[in-house]
Amino acid sequence: MELHTSNLRIEDALIVPNSGLAKDSQDGRRLPLARMIDGDSYWLKMTDPEFQNGSIQDVEVTLYFRIENNCTVETYYRSPSGMKLGDSVTFELEDKPSWKERRFRISDANFEAEQIAGIRIKVERHLPS
Repeated sequence: MELHTSNLRIEDALIVPNSGLAKDSQDGRRLPLARMIDGDSYWLKMTDPEFQNGSIQDVEVTLYFRIENNCTVETYYRSPSGMKLGDSVTFELEDKPSWKERRFRISDANFEAEQIAGIRIKVERHLPS
């Protein structure tokens, strides 16, 4: 997938060496983090030809978020009838920022080469209570 970065800033995120998400990082300590700097959403385009033109409809989506604020994250995906809500989750900031994993399955994916957004992530930040 191709991440469109027009309203994102890419930076390194500190993580614990050789644990969790760090197992696949090149130096065992940092992974790229996309931080929203404008707007409330960002999107990804499907570039793998095996998934394009609706050829694979049953898909498991795995997303990793670095939670630094209380927020609700809605994930939309391209279906034959247009963009649909695939998953919504509310994250509460614990004592310090942390990485969270979210998985969900969709059965009617329809990623097409000419479409810009295959998956759209919308983030609503919540003020602390």
